[in-house]
Amino acid sequence: MMKLFSSLFPSLRGGRKADAAIQLRGVCRAGESNAAWTRGRLDRHARMRSLAMTIGLYLLVLLAAPFASSVAHAEPEAVVDLAEDFIPVTEDFDGARMTVFGALRSSKSDIIVVFEGPPAKALIRAKIKQYGIWVNDNPQTLEPVPSFYAVLSSQPLNKLMKPDALEKLALGLNALSLNGAAGEGLKLDRAAKGLYIELPAAVKIRDKKLFRADIYLPPNVPVGTYKAMIYEVRGGAVAASRETSFKIEPIGMASMIRRLAVEHPILYAALAIILVLLIGGVSAHLFRKAS
Repeated sequence: MMKLFSSLFPSLRGGRKADAAIQLRGVCRAGESNAAWTRGRLDRHARMRSLAMTIGLYLLVLLAAPFASSVAHAEPEAVVDLAEDFIPVTEDFDGARMTVFGALRSSKSDIIVVFEGPPAKALIRAKIKQYGIWVNDNPQTLEPVPSFYAVLSSQPLNKLMKPDALEKLALGLNALSLNGAAGEGLKLDRAAKGLYIELPAAVKIRDKKLFRADIYLPPNVPVGTYKAMIYEVRGGAVAASRETSFKIEPIGMASMIRRLAVEHPILYAALAIILVLLIGGVSAHLFRKAS
């Protein structure tokens, strides 16, 4: 039936095809126009995002400029290291040697190395003569001061920096601020015990590139955490600096004895007295037996 209808009305069939083609072209044109509008909108959004990012970058640069300037003028770190970061103290501890080494940033630089022991309060007593006998009198307690202090440099300090700069950084025994005559007496006492040291030629510079400094820590050196501060000096000012640390701690039997003395002083004193009496009694018994 459909074939007969198509054969009788061929023009109608062609007209429907033509109308369909026209409608299809219209749809395509509409789709193309919609796509073009969408692309234009996306392009506008992309341009707006690009403009916003550009403005944001400029604002970021303007806001970060002061911080970048301060970072650029910040003091750089010196290139240094310690040979050891832990020194054990045993029963037969007779001192130790600490070595600090590093590289210079400039061939015209000098080096200052400062070692500081853990701070602690110091009790100072003045010695006076009474009835021909020297006795301790007028005790004074100083605020926490370095229990150990050593300054090593490649040249004398007064050749490297001005006195006010040395005093500001507390470099050298003269710049170490302690209270009055009692403080000066403490300096002299600890210097005699090898705990306050100033060595103006102890830092060795090799080929104007590398440096090394050795410090001897005496047997009576206090235990605890030590600071090592290294200053690279050029033109009378600090060009670079670095702070590091190491520990001196008792181990084994020495650690047990120290812990007992610090945490239980009464028990420690009682045990010490008992031990002395025991040794004295045994010695007396052996002496009587031998005679």
